[in-house]
Amino acid sequence: MNFDVIGPVKVERLGAKRLINQESLDQIGLALENDFDGITNACGCYNFAVKSARGVTPWYVGQANKQALVREALNPSNRGKYNDVLQNEYEKGTPVLYFLPLVTPGGKYAKPTTTESGRESIHFFEDWLIASSLRKNPS
Repeated sequence: MNFDVIGPVKVERLGAKRLINQESLDQIGLALENDFDGITNACGCYNFAVKSARGVTPWYVGQANKQALVREALNPSNRGKYNDVLQNEYEKGTPVLYFLPLVTPGGKYAKPTTTESGRESIHFFEDWLIASSLRKNPS
């Protein structure tokens, strides 16, 4: 079970209301694919956090094993959660994402999987990330 760490990746807040939206997803996908070949089709875990004067505070951990990691991290439901945090907790903070893609034994990013062995690794790692994040931010 090997995972790579990509981030922090700044998530742009766009429009008059400064929200994370579909365009934010498009920008991140293009930028990441240029630097990390195959990342937009990888599976793994992700962590949404807010960077502020107080440091980096994790707010949400998730996994993507049946669909692409970047798309799952910024799906409409998650964007709503992130925007709530930004509007209620960190209006001036900078939203960031950490992507933790599963890496194959050959060193490539693993594609979304429905096999139990691939999902077990991702489930275990997500639980570990949640526990680690809760120590930093019980909310």
